[in-house]
Amino acid sequence: MNITSSSSIIKNNLNTDAIKLQELLQNFCYTSSDGNDITLNFKSLKILNKHLSNDYLLLQLINNIDFILTKNELFNFHINVKSISILDVDKNKEFIQKASIVLKEKYPSKLDTCYIYEAPSMFNNIFKLIFAFVDKETQKKIKIVETSC
Repeated sequence: MNITSSSSIIKNNLNTDAIKLQELLQNFCYTSSDGNDITLNFKSLKILNKHLSNDYLLLQLINNIDFILTKNELFNFHINVKSISILDVDKNKEFIQKASIVLKEKYPSKLDTCYIYEAPSMFNNIFKLIFAFVDKETQKKIKIVETSC
């Protein structure tokens, strides 16, 4: 194999990795077609945080919320936590904390409803503990959606 073909293979792999990363990023956080819903997939976060900084991922979330709020007064937040574990929560604690602070400080009273999907049973137990520290007004806006098997 010569240097030219080797360079070509590396370039193609980099392009493929960049495309996969872009697809993951689009799946991580996106807005709905009707314009007032934002979805965050925790599974994509678990992969992306190995390649991108928490600040960059948080910026993606902020950009999506800002986009929604250009057309709407409120937004709905959909979070898919399928396959989340305590270890995942610990590994992503910094992002979760930063996102919580940004949502609270930058977007007070802009959340209509937060829906949490595909939560494993252990998540419900952890969430009950965390829920005690969430203000009453926000508690009313959070809905854990039970999925049928």
